[in-house]
Amino acid sequence: MKEFVNKIIPALITALIVAVVTTWFTNAKQLEENRSAIIKIAEDVEKIEKSHTRRLENLEHSRETMPDYYVTRREFNVIVGALDEKMNKVDKNVEKLLDLQMNKEK
Repeated sequence: MKEFVNKIIPALITALIVAVVTTWFTNAKQLEENRSAIIKIAEDVEKIEKSHTRRLENLEHSRETMPDYYVTRREFNVIVGALDEKMNKVDKNVEKLLDLQMNKEK
């Protein structure tokens, strides 16, 4: 029995050491993979952040150059429609004046 125990204990200790070293090596490898993945994600986040910062700066610049008032699309269309009507009236009046001027010259 002592011989059996003396043969098994070194084998168990060797197996335990191999298991610990293998686990340590596997964990170290996974840790390195995780680090590289984290670094890649951090770089991607930094690129996205720079892109958003650039967009925000452009929006801020356009806000600064925008007039002091803002209208919705519907209000804008109403204003443009009113200006179009006014320009049509002006065109008609100019045509009438030109016709009157041409008639006077005859």
